[in-house]
Amino acid sequence: MSRILIIVDNENDTVTYGGREWTGTTLSRWYGGSSTWPTPAKGLNGSPRIPHGSLDFSFHGTAVAFYGNTPRIGLRNATVSIDGGSSYNSSFPNPTSRSYLQWYQSPQLPEGDHTINLTNLADVSVDFIVVTAGPNTPLSGQTIIVDDSDPSIQYIGSWDRDRELFSPDSSTGNPSGFPFHNSTHRSLTEGDALTFEFTGTSIGIFGIFDFSTIGNLSVIFGLDGEWTPLTYAVGPDTPEFKTKVGRRPNFSYFSQTSLAGGNHRLIINVTQPSNIPFIIDFLTYRPSRISESNSETSPSPNSSSPPPVTSPPPVRSPR
Repeated sequence: MSRILIIVDNENDTVTYGGREWTGTTLSRWYGGSSTWPTPAKGLNGSPRIPHGSLDFSFHGTAVAFYGNTPRIGLRNATVSIDGGSSYNSSFPNPTSRSYLQWYQSPQLPEGDHTINLTNLADVSVDFIVVTAGPNTPLSGQTIIVDDSDPSIQYIGSWDRDRELFSPDSSTGNPSGFPFHNSTHRSLTEGDALTFEFTGTSIGIFGIFDFSTIGNLSVIFGLDGEWTPLTYAVGPDTPEFKTKVGRRPNFSYFSQTSLAGGNHRLIINVTQPSNIPFIIDFLTYRPSRISESNSETSPSPNSSSPPPVTSPPPVRSPR
């Protein structure tokens, strides 16, 4: 059985920021649309001064990881203490440049309630946090994240597994980075498909979208036999193309947030990729079970093939 991973947004009330004032930014490239970092203070001559922020995060599980931008300058280590234990230094990855990636991973912990304290944080952002659940970790009200390489996702066709970093255009000022768990699955082939079965009340599909190429991408999303065709178009007048956004991470391709609790089957069918690939990074869903040890029966809704497309899908401008 795959590990159960819980994703926690940076604005969740289980995260307490301190040490200095923290600032949030709202951009589509962030998961949930926002990220948080320590606000630079002003030095005596009015120049920016590197702030030292801190944060506390309480969770129930067996491990925790933090994702966001690493520092550009200044301190290259964070100071970590778990459950009031001895502090130790943790080095940020990729010390030669700023990057978007997983910048901290805790050691394995006994399942239970934990609090992690991070201090000495300078010029680092928090986009989201991932908790590794144990058999008795409460799942009610949580959001589960499923990596594109998880065996619960079944791929049909000629998908490519991509381990390359994504590179937004340098003019945007956004750093390059790595997708969740350092890989994606991508398709430029008509007829490629994937299936995913889950027990929950919502589903979201996230990936990397390439705004640097003019073209369009048509995809059909099926949930329990209900089909939604969507087309994502990029043209010369698309704002993200004109401003040279490049590749955007955490792009929301599709979501349903009001499903009936129970077993569901998702099918994604790539129908008309024209210059723009479908790149999936991860799925999220809200479970309708109390804990992993209280799992319901395996999903087994009726399966069916996507219907033929008899008319052009509605065009949706990607955001």
